[in-house]
Amino acid sequence: MKVKLLERPVPPGRDEEVLDILGFIAPSFVLSLIQATSDCVKILSMDGRIVFVNQIGLDELMGGALHEVRDSIWSAYWPARARPALEEALELTSQGRHIYCELPRETEDGDGRLWSVNLTPVFDQNGEVMAIVAMTRDITANMNHAPFPN
Repeated sequence: MKVKLLERPVPPGRDEEVLDILGFIAPSFVLSLIQATSDCVKILSMDGRIVFVNQIGLDELMGGALHEVRDSIWSAYWPARARPALEEALELTSQGRHIYCELPRETEDGDGRLWSVNLTPVFDQNGEVMAIVAMTRDITANMNHAPFPN
Protein backbone atom coordinates (compact mmCIF):
# COMPACT_ATOMS: atom_id res chain seq x y z
CA MET A 1 0.00 0.00 0.00
CA LYS A 2 1.46 3.35 -1.04
CA VAL A 3 0.79 6.15 1.44
CA LYS A 4 1.77 9.76 0.96
CA LEU A 5 3.66 11.12 3.96
CA LEU A 6 3.49 14.90 4.26
CA GLU A 7 5.93 16.89 6.33
CA ARG A 8 4.63 19.87 8.30
CA PRO A 9 7.61 22.09 9.05
CA VAL A 10 7.64 24.05 12.29
CA PRO A 11 9.50 27.37 12.22
CA PRO A 12 12.69 27.39 14.33
CA GLY A 13 12.15 28.92 17.74
CA ARG A 14 8.37 28.55 17.70
CA ASP A 15 8.33 25.84 20.38
CA GLU A 16 10.54 27.88 22.68
CA GLU A 17 8.22 30.88 22.29
CA VAL A 18 5.18 28.77 23.20
CA LEU A 19 6.99 27.30 26.22
CA ASP A 20 7.86 30.79 27.42
CA ILE A 21 4.22 31.83 27.15
CA LEU A 22 2.74 28.68 28.75
CA GLY A 23 5.57 27.68 31.07
CA PHE A 24 3.82 28.67 34.28
CA ILE A 25 0.75 26.52 33.53
CA ALA A 26 2.28 23.85 31.33
CA PRO A 27 1.67 20.60 33.27
CA SER A 28 -1.99 21.16 34.10
CA PHE A 29 -2.65 22.89 30.77
CA VAL A 30 -1.15 20.07 28.75
CA LEU A 31 -3.06 17.38 30.65
CA SER A 32 -6.34 19.30 30.30
CA LEU A 33 -5.75 19.81 26.59
CA ILE A 34 -4.88 16.15 26.03
CA GLN A 35 -8.00 14.96 27.85
CA ALA A 36 -10.32 17.59 26.31
CA THR A 37 -9.63 16.87 22.66
CA SER A 38 -11.81 14.52 20.65
CA ASP A 39 -8.65 13.18 18.99
CA CYS A 40 -6.92 10.07 20.25
CA VAL A 41 -3.61 11.30 21.71
CA LYS A 42 -0.73 8.95 22.38
CA ILE A 43 2.72 9.64 23.74
CA LEU A 44 5.17 7.13 22.33
CA SER A 45 8.70 6.21 23.32
CA MET A 46 11.43 6.46 20.70
CA ASP A 47 10.98 2.78 19.86
CA GLY A 48 7.23 3.24 19.21
CA ARG A 49 5.95 1.87 22.51
CA ILE A 50 2.89 3.43 24.14
CA VAL A 51 3.71 5.57 27.18
CA PHE A 52 0.34 7.32 27.50
CA VAL A 53 -3.09 7.38 25.79
CA ASN A 54 -5.78 9.94 26.58
CA GLN A 55 -9.15 8.74 27.83
CA ILE A 56 -10.99 8.99 24.50
CA GLY A 57 -8.27 6.88 22.92
CA LEU A 58 -8.62 4.28 25.62
CA ASP A 59 -12.43 4.31 25.47
CA GLU A 60 -12.96 4.37 21.71
CA LEU A 61 -9.86 2.98 20.06
CA MET A 62 -7.66 0.93 22.30
CA GLY A 63 -10.41 -0.84 24.23
CA GLY A 64 -8.74 -0.97 27.60
CA ALA A 65 -7.13 0.76 30.53
CA LEU A 66 -3.78 2.49 30.26
CA HIS A 67 -1.98 -0.23 32.22
CA GLU A 68 -3.24 -2.76 29.64
CA VAL A 69 -1.74 -0.91 26.63
CA ARG A 70 1.26 0.82 28.20
CA ASP A 71 4.57 -0.42 26.80
CA SER A 72 2.92 -2.19 23.85
CA ILE A 73 4.01 -1.42 20.29
CA TRP A 74 1.62 1.18 18.83
CA SER A 75 1.96 -0.03 15.24
CA ALA A 76 0.65 -3.45 16.33
CA TYR A 77 -2.80 -1.83 16.71
CA TRP A 78 -2.82 -1.11 12.95
CA PRO A 79 -3.49 -3.59 10.13
CA ALA A 80 -0.47 -5.16 8.46
CA ARG A 81 -0.99 -3.19 5.25
CA ALA A 82 -0.73 0.15 7.10
CA ARG A 83 2.30 -0.71 9.24
CA PRO A 84 5.09 -0.02 6.72
CA ALA A 85 3.85 3.55 6.14
CA LEU A 86 3.27 4.06 9.84
CA GLU A 87 6.73 2.79 10.73
CA GLU A 88 8.30 5.04 8.08
CA ALA A 89 6.38 8.01 9.50
CA LEU A 90 7.58 7.14 13.02
CA GLU A 91 11.17 6.93 11.80
CA LEU A 92 10.94 10.36 10.15
CA THR A 93 9.40 11.81 13.30
CA SER A 94 12.17 10.33 15.43
CA GLN A 95 14.53 12.39 13.24
CA GLY A 96 12.70 15.57 14.26
CA ARG A 97 10.21 15.89 11.43
CA HIS A 98 6.47 16.59 11.84
CA ILE A 99 4.58 14.05 9.70
CA TYR A 100 0.95 13.76 8.56
CA CYS A 101 -0.61 10.83 6.72
CA GLU A 102 -3.93 9.05 6.28
CA LEU A 103 -4.12 5.35 7.03
CA PRO A 104 -6.82 2.65 7.02
CA ARG A 105 -7.77 0.89 10.23
CA GLU A 106 -10.79 -1.26 10.97
CA THR A 107 -12.84 -0.94 14.14
CA GLU A 108 -13.26 -3.91 16.47
CA ASP A 109 -16.58 -4.55 14.66
CA GLY A 110 -14.72 -4.84 11.33
CA ASP A 111 -15.93 -1.51 9.93
CA GLY A 112 -13.38 0.05 7.57
CA ARG A 113 -12.21 3.49 8.71
CA LEU A 114 -9.74 6.06 7.44
CA TRP A 115 -7.64 7.89 10.03
CA SER A 116 -5.65 11.09 9.90
CA VAL A 117 -2.36 10.52 11.71
CA ASN A 118 -0.28 13.46 12.96
CA LEU A 119 3.12 12.65 14.41
CA THR A 120 5.11 15.31 16.23
CA PRO A 121 8.51 15.01 17.89
CA VAL A 122 8.99 16.04 21.52
CA PHE A 123 12.40 17.65 22.03
CA ASP A 124 14.48 17.65 25.19
CA GLN A 125 16.47 20.65 26.44
CA ASN A 126 19.35 19.74 24.12
CA GLY A 127 17.17 19.69 21.01
CA GLU A 128 17.16 15.90 20.74
CA VAL A 129 13.94 14.00 20.12
CA MET A 130 12.93 12.25 23.34
CA ALA A 131 9.38 11.09 22.52
CA ILE A 132 6.69 11.23 19.85
CA VAL A 133 3.15 12.58 20.11
CA ALA A 134 0.70 10.73 17.86
CA MET A 135 -2.73 12.25 17.29
CA THR A 136 -5.28 10.28 15.30
CA ARG A 137 -8.79 11.13 14.14
CA ASP A 138 -11.40 9.12 12.27
CA ILE A 139 -11.96 11.03 9.02
CA THR A 140 -14.08 8.40 7.28
CA ALA A 141 -17.18 10.62 7.35
CA ASN A 142 -15.24 13.35 5.54
CA MET A 143 -14.54 11.10 2.57
CA ASN A 144 -16.73 10.99 -0.54
CA HIS A 145 -15.70 7.41 -1.23
CA ALA A 146 -15.19 4.20 0.70
CA PRO A 147 -11.77 4.04 2.36
CA PHE A 148 -11.27 0.42 1.35
CA PRO A 149 -11.65 -0.28 -2.37
CA ASN A 150 -12.74 -3.82 -3.24
